[in-house]
Amino acid sequence: MSTPAKTRIQLPGLIAIGMIVIASIAVISGAIPVVRALLDSGTGVDAEIATSNDASVDLTPLVAQIDGRTAFFVPDAPPPPPAPDPAPVVKRDDGPPPPPSHYGGPKIVAMIDGKVWLDNGDHLKVGEEGGGVAIKRINAPWSATVEWKDVEFDVPLFDRDKIVIPKTNESSQGAVTSQREGEPSVEGGA
Repeated sequence: MSTPAKTRIQLPGLIAIGMIVIASIAVISGAIPVVRALLDSGTGVDAEIATSNDASVDLTPLVAQIDGRTAFFVPDAPPPPPAPDPAPVVKRDDGPPPPPSHYGGPKIVAMIDGKVWLDNGDHLKVGEEGGGVAIKRINAPWSATVEWKDVEFDVPLFDRDKIVIPKTNESSQGAVTSQREGEPSVEGGA
């Protein structure tokens, strides 16, 4: 006689059965919406299309706000408008320029042996011309009268000291007397 085998389920078997039950519940709960969608007639889609057509919105201004923008850097300022063309310059003929009022020729460096030495390297005697300058008179060592651009100028080499060595005048009798500025001249003797 044979004895029937034990039909009792052990602990690992119970855990496996529990996991099968949980997996079955998860599959069934996920399958229900799929089955429902398959059985639905699909009339809701036509209603959504009709509703969206009725509520048409112009999105052009909204697109224009973000069109051309970037999220990564600030763009440069737009270029300035082009400058207007300058007015045409009208040339007028004023004739020859006026004669100079100040001497602007070469400077006097020295006066030696009746010659005037200029800073451009010329050595000119009275009556000679060079470097745009003609020597008219020499008052050595103080100044020379030169002609520059057709105008005569008295060009100083040294300034006279008006306090220590005042300018001398000849009296009416031919004698040389010393006269300070502001003093009356003495004529004829005392």
